[in-house]
Amino acid sequence: MAKQSATVRAALITGSFVVVAAVIGALVMYFKSNTSPAVSAKSTGDSSPAIAIVGDVRDSRIVVNPTSPKNEGLTEDARKVVHQILGVLEATPTSPLLAAEDKMESDASEKLGRDPYDVSALLMRGQWRYTRTRAGGVGMRGALSDFERAADVDKKLADPHFGIGTVLYQLAVFDLAQRGRYKIHERGGLRINTETGLLGMRHPSFELFPDRRTQTVLQAALDEFQAGQKMQQHYDTTGKATIMLYAPQDVEKRVRSIRCLLGYEPQTAPDEELVLVFMSYLQRVEPSGFSKLFEIESKK
Repeated sequence: MAKQSATVRAALITGSFVVVAAVIGALVMYFKSNTSPAVSAKSTGDSSPAIAIVGDVRDSRIVVNPTSPKNEGLTEDARKVVHQILGVLEATPTSPLLAAEDKMESDASEKLGRDPYDVSALLMRGQWRYTRTRAGGVGMRGALSDFERAADVDKKLADPHFGIGTVLYQLAVFDLAQRGRYKIHERGGLRINTETGLLGMRHPSFELFPDRRTQTVLQAALDEFQAGQKMQQHYDTTGKATIMLYAPQDVEKRVRSIRCLLGYEPQTAPDEELVLVFMSYLQRVEPSGFSKLFEIESKK
């Protein structure tokens, strides 16, 4: 494996830790809860486009929407909805530990204090802020601000658009979870292999029902990703490796996920990132959210 720079390696490690911490926290809440696991969630009672997390794996090509307008930032309608969702997210209780500023965030802020046009610091701080928010912390508004500022500073760089797209994607999923616009058909399973100690996951089967409000945010996210795909990515050539903050395959996965949510293409495979994002936000808005989506399996 190629060597990574200390800063990027730290970001990847801490980002992974936050996701693992979210899963462990959900497991702890599950065992402490006296509430019986519920299999079904609130039904929306409408015929909005739905995404079912079922089916077999099948290769598909990401097609950039040729009718997508030239990216010039969020539209007025999209920004209005985004700020409404941010207000609800920020009012949702969170862990005091995750709400505190992290050293990685403070280091980036210190760099920006010396040079407010440091695009690398803006990207690192923005990435860390939205990662912590997904695990139950705060900072999504700050992350969006960092990425938008980076996009203004360097109009030819892809990463700020990938960051904005990721923030909008997560806000859309939170909005669907918070407003109960989903239906769980079958719970997934989490289990620890007693021989290897690794955590395994059986994917749940569920549907999300984006309405016009959520579709506005998802379309804005897709526009940002597609704009970024036409630009040059930020990279670090420290040592012998070339490190990117957003792996092309991860960007393609998010683009495909959004296109499926918008009904542009069918969902044919479990979307692991969507499952984890939905789980983290469902657990945040509902005390029994974890047990609605997963059951603990005792067998290895």
